[in-house]
Amino acid sequence: MTYEHLAGRIKNRGCLCSVFSDHCLVIKQNAAVTTLVSQDIKTGVMQRVSRLKREMQLLSAEPPPGVSCWPVEGRLDQLQAQIVGGANTPYEGGLFTLEINIPERYPFEPPKMRFLTPIYHPNIDNAGRICLDALKLPPKGAWRPSLNISTLLTSIQLLMAEPNPDDPLMADISSEFKYNKPLYLEKAKNWTAEHAIQKNKGCVETEEKTSTENKNKKTAHKREALTAQENLEHTKKTSFARSVEFSHDPLFTAGKESSSEKHTYKMLSNKVGKQLGHPTYSLTGWLVSKFFKWNNQILEENAVKLINIQPNDTVLELGHGPGLGLQEASRLLVGPRGKLLGVDYSQYMHEMASKRMEEQISRGKAVLYHSDLVTMPIEENTVDKVFHCNCYYFWPDLKAGAKAIHRVMKPGGIMVTTLRLESVKKVASKNMFSGESWRPEIYMEALESSGFTDVRMENKREKLVKFQAIFATAVK
Repeated sequence: MTYEHLAGRIKNRGCLCSVFSDHCLVIKQNAAVTTLVSQDIKTGVMQRVSRLKREMQLLSAEPPPGVSCWPVEGRLDQLQAQIVGGANTPYEGGLFTLEINIPERYPFEPPKMRFLTPIYHPNIDNAGRICLDALKLPPKGAWRPSLNISTLLTSIQLLMAEPNPDDPLMADISSEFKYNKPLYLEKAKNWTAEHAIQKNKGCVETEEKTSTENKNKKTAHKREALTAQENLEHTKKTSFARSVEFSHDPLFTAGKESSSEKHTYKMLSNKVGKQLGHPTYSLTGWLVSKFFKWNNQILEENAVKLINIQPNDTVLELGHGPGLGLQEASRLLVGPRGKLLGVDYSQYMHEMASKRMEEQISRGKAVLYHSDLVTMPIEENTVDKVFHCNCYYFWPDLKAGAKAIHRVMKPGGIMVTTLRLESVKKVASKNMFSGESWRPEIYMEALESSGFTDVRMENKREKLVKFQAIFATAVK
């Protein structure tokens, strides 16, 4: 073998080794990518399951009025829901079942929902498909990962109460709704009686006859919805103190909206505007309570900080809503004489807060009154500190309200009001308040004319949230 031939073989072997080495490197890289993708998929599945479990727990613990939802045979990707037909609608008394399929990409892709119970509605076809922007991905739809099953079901319940004939699935029903509404109402009631009420009654009969828990499981969900309907018809007195921070929510933000989105926006604005000052046990009242919980927390916490609660103070919150501020203040009243008082005119809010503060009430550390501001049953000169959040805009008479607060406060007592003025202005621009009493300067004038001094408004910031605090001292 010549030297040249040997050198050639060595050179060729080196090339082969190099190629083999490169091929192995590619295999390793592909394996690494495959492992990462597999891990991402596994993580995504776990996150999806975790989120769905949380949503099911929330729907079980705090369902919207008239709504229930549960997994089918324990599967989180196959759900069923039931919606009670709203009062004063052609669907009243009906119980409507929906099928919900959760896609693999949830929450980045919306659930697929359809009615199993036939319903006569312009935006729901004979196959039960629903024309609702929130059920479709952008750009044609309005689905966002921040939405969830509960919000979709409440949106569908609102759509049942307020059809949108300008974006129909059923053109003939839409035409009836627009031009012959009595005929539409008659047909819708007949469909409800035929398809929804009969099944509803059969369900109740089944529950009464069945004794075992397993056989009653599905029926129990239906009875829960029936109970919600009975509660919906039991609307009681209302509250003067309510949050308006929801104006940053996309449902209430102006923009480039489709016909369906504009319809939903207008419908919700009208309903929520009526509920802001007086939430009732209803779907819209429930939505308002959620807005308080999501958006008022920073205001509540800071109002409690700013009044400088001492362990033995007597503290009053006006318009306490679901009780977030009460809960925060109770942590500071650790002295033997420390006491917490709350006043709200809404029976619904009074019951929610009473449940939240059950332990403190049982120990005599908290007393909640279902009352209006002027007639609150609190003795004169007994309160050291007062606070309220987004409240005064709903008082029928600012001066009468200010005098009622001054009456119960001790000389030198401090009151703090917190609000986000930018949000209040936005809500005022949507005509959700009556008159100009939302303006801070009018409220502050009422305080000064009622015996308060050192009345001032300061700009505050908590993390990235800007808000205002109005201070006042009772002088007697």
